[in-house]
Amino acid sequence: MRNAVPLLFLGFLGASLLSACELASSSYIAPAVVVAPELEAYSPEFQGRMADELDTMAEACDPLDPNPTCSAVARAILDYGELRARVRAMEGGH
Repeated sequence: MRNAVPLLFLGFLGASLLSACELASSSYIAPAVVVAPELEAYSPEFQGRMADELDTMAEACDPLDPNPTCSAVARAILDYGELRARVRAMEGGH
């Protein structure tokens, strides 16, 4: 029985140390890393052609209320342009 007390104490000490390590490691939050995708670069001439083609399409649809005369493709192109602007903003561009 004499040896039971030191063993009990060692068991308690070991559990305490392990739980302290658990708390320390679980409270660490790694910094978030955001990586923006690389954007395709279009020449000014190609951008002009895209703008001309977009001008020939019907008005872009409202995604929540599309009608038969609007253009879903024009809406997708406008949404893509907005996405590209957000990616440029993430990169610190203009």
